[in-house]
Amino acid sequence: MITVFNFYAPFGRWLATRAFVVMAILVPALAVAAEAERSNTQDVIERVRRWLPGEFEGAIPGPEAAASDSPQRLRHQIVRVPASSLGEEVYYHEIAVGPPEATRIFQRKLYVVVMDASSVKTRVWLLPAETRSVASHSSLAEAVASELAELDLATLPSFPEGCEIHWSLGGEDALIARVTPDRCRYFSTAFATDIFPDMMYRVTINDFSMRDRLLNAEGKDQVPDVGVMKAERAPSTTSEALSMTTDADWRVPNADHLLVMKLAAGPVIIELAPEFAPKHVHNILKLVQQKWFDGLTINRVQDNFVVQWGDPDNTRDLGDAERSLAPEFTLTDSSTLNWRYLSDGDLYAKKVGWAEEFPAALDPETGTAWLAHCYGTVGVGRDNAADSGNGAELYAVIGHAPRQLDQNITVVGRILSGMELLSALPRGSGPLGFYERVEERISILSIRQASQLPVEERPLIQVLKTTRPIFDRFVESRRNRRDSWYLQPAGHVDLCAISLPTRVPLTP
Repeated sequence: MITVFNFYAPFGRWLATRAFVVMAILVPALAVAAEAERSNTQDVIERVRRWLPGEFEGAIPGPEAAASDSPQRLRHQIVRVPASSLGEEVYYHEIAVGPPEATRIFQRKLYVVVMDASSVKTRVWLLPAETRSVASHSSLAEAVASELAELDLATLPSFPEGCEIHWSLGGEDALIARVTPDRCRYFSTAFATDIFPDMMYRVTINDFSMRDRLLNAEGKDQVPDVGVMKAERAPSTTSEALSMTTDADWRVPNADHLLVMKLAAGPVIIELAPEFAPKHVHNILKLVQQKWFDGLTINRVQDNFVVQWGDPDNTRDLGDAERSLAPEFTLTDSSTLNWRYLSDGDLYAKKVGWAEEFPAALDPETGTAWLAHCYGTVGVGRDNAADSGNGAELYAVIGHAPRQLDQNITVVGRILSGMELLSALPRGSGPLGFYERVEERISILSIRQASQLPVEERPLIQVLKTTRPIFDRFVESRRNRRDSWYLQPAGHVDLCAISLPTRVPLTP
């Protein structure tokens, strides 16, 4: 043990005394506990499940570590383990230490998380330090579960009675674990005295930090205070990133701006964007409310381009709807929009990202913004005249993003669900993909606002928020693919290569 930390023996001894208590799950000593302890226990356990597992890596704190000839790193790997005999929430934590090219396992721990009506707390066991092999198992969690079947926890060192780690929420974006001196103490053989741990750890979607002090009976630091350690979470795959989301990371679309287009093959759900095209959205809703689209058809399917629907013969009365509208190709004042920018740049605009949760572009010099033509974008068909579109003829992009259409057509929304029904339609054989025979056209059974449907028929779809911390991890998972199949991460991602995830939440 001392040889591992020979660059700073006191720090090595300090870290060794944490065999029972060093949960590498972080926090600067911030004043968050009072409010956090009032958090709902179910919310805490859900965040534990999603945010605690992962790989984290960071530098050992302290000037001595920085001055070492070989940079010293701590790497933490935490996995949820299937061990029903111990509890529903069981986690394995492995700490490796040393230079990046030659880390050695320093400590292996087991956490059993227990939830009651008022708290979430953890008991800790120290596992044998020898390296275990996962060669005969498909995952680390499976290997640990197999190892636990051979162990008697009664024979393993454990946190002394009363020294549970208590979990709580630190606002919307953090998970807090804390042990304080007034709750816990244990005898340290390294220092031949009672130790009073004062620890707080903070886990977020992207990283963790920890402030971990050992105090003596007088309340003074038993070892020099080496400060806060912060470690970054390893890059995620897309599925891993989404598995870490909580309910707060998802939004329910406004039912007044959600359309359900029923085809014989199933429903297509469209979310409208009134912030960008208020007049056209208003006109479309007029048409929908008077059931104007019912019985009309999909008339055009052009390969790698669009699906288009409306009145092919232009004979149906528009009722109260406008016949023509001034174009809403761009929004000249974008100062009120909520943006999440994409750092990778764009060929078609000076800045891109998501505005009001829609893929959009911006000219920062003029403040002009517009929605981007990505896969699934819904726009308004028009003739050559800029004011010839009114929303009675709509299209959805089913091919490679035709960004040349940006600022040339009014975009009114995007498809949230049902793209597979549109993209799989037979291609039209006529010019521009129009169907040449009436019998080829695809009938539209109805289009309705979700808010006008009976409650039991309304779509339950939710969309990942672009404003939440987890969205950064989702974007990175698309920028640099780390699925096992990929050998070379791209290092770059295009705006239209990031389709916002949707989900249908589980219902009781």
